[in-house]
Amino acid sequence: MKNKILLLIISLIVVSCSAYFDKPPTNAVNEDDISSTTYPAIRIGLYDAIQTGWNLFWLTEDNSSDNLVYRASYTQHEEIDNNMISLNNSFMNNDWGYIYRAISKCNKFIIALNKETDQTLSVGGMTVAQYIAEARAIRAYVYYKGITLWGDMPYLDENTTLEQALTISRSPVADILPKMIADLKFAQDNSRAYSVTGPRYLSKESITALLARVYLYADDLPNARIEAEKVIASTSVQINDKYFDIWRGANEKEMLFYIAGAATDQNSHGFYLRAEANNGRFELPVDPTLVADFAVEPVDIRRGIIATLPNPTGPLYTYETTKYNNADNSDIWPVVRVAEMYLISAEAAGYPAGLTRLNELRAKRALPALTTINIPNPAAFATAVMRERRLELCFEGHRFTDLKRMCKKYNLNIANYLPNITGINDPMLLYPVPQDQILINPNLTQNPGY
Repeated sequence: MKNKILLLIISLIVVSCSAYFDKPPTNAVNEDDISSTTYPAIRIGLYDAIQTGWNLFWLTEDNSSDNLVYRASYTQHEEIDNNMISLNNSFMNNDWGYIYRAISKCNKFIIALNKETDQTLSVGGMTVAQYIAEARAIRAYVYYKGITLWGDMPYLDENTTLEQALTISRSPVADILPKMIADLKFAQDNSRAYSVTGPRYLSKESITALLARVYLYADDLPNARIEAEKVIASTSVQINDKYFDIWRGANEKEMLFYIAGAATDQNSHGFYLRAEANNGRFELPVDPTLVADFAVEPVDIRRGIIATLPNPTGPLYTYETTKYNNADNSDIWPVVRVAEMYLISAEAAGYPAGLTRLNELRAKRALPALTTINIPNPAAFATAVMRERRLELCFEGHRFTDLKRMCKKYNLNIANYLPNITGINDPMLLYPVPQDQILINPNLTQNPGY
């Protein structure tokens, strides 16, 4: 009965989302209805726009890669797991819609805020410039999610007219990245400190971390390292050597920015990862290859985030993650953490200099240092960084992008990691543009191979 009720809820969500996203993205909110008295509420709405409905979206990178495996019962998850996504996959249509719903809200808010002649005006404890900073940072983060999965995306900002939005085509990733970087730099210069915001809202430190991530994706290693080192040097945040406390809220300084779920908002990603005995659906068990990767170094304290089920239903369905283990569904989603900055700095520094930051992270996870003896060349270092990123950031929405980016850059055989992929030029490494979106806007072109 519980499953039937959930399916009914999901079907209602899908219907309502598709009706909403039939509207042009920039027509979803009327900026004339925004006034200074509503700034605080609209700001919260921006955060809600990257929370509501994103629980399955957050899991897609781990599901598309070798961290999670499909068990039951949504065939949309099965298509993502096999990287054989159909054009009418409703999850893809919803995820595309979530992106442009969030972008629309950011753009409308920015338009209204830009009408203020005094950017230093304080409303609800924040200046106008600080409101704009958060909106632009959220917009950049959302575009990052889009380009890493679909590649070229329609780019809409506050200068996009309604007429343009109706027929806009996809912009190349190379054209979108500088705009994302400009958004993040503005946000970095105008945002509040982590000591003020904490991890629940975007801060100078978390925005700097997102900028480091975008620079890494753009293969701008010098700037990626500079921004990552700024975060590492901050006295307000720090890497936590008590790994499990990170997910339980006992030491928030490791978590730069997270999105919190609640028992009442039906937005728990952990629900799909936990076994039934732990108030979960167990839609996506842990992939056994990840378990085997952890087993290479048994002293790794991070192994504890994977539990063996007492009565598994098959070899692929033996393990669950306990990273999101709040049975009341109040799990938090880590958008960005300090540990990622050590990994970015290590990769950007290259071999052998990058071993220093890599080993600092490993020491926090009870692991021995890597040396030039067991990591003898740049190729071995690249493989070590990719493995460390897998183990540290598993189930946090990085793996699929990491595999695509690093295998291509370092000439690694991606087929060794994704058995359904033939090579780094396999068209299935990009998601298909949802057919419903192409019907709405015929100027949207489909990705090759679909």
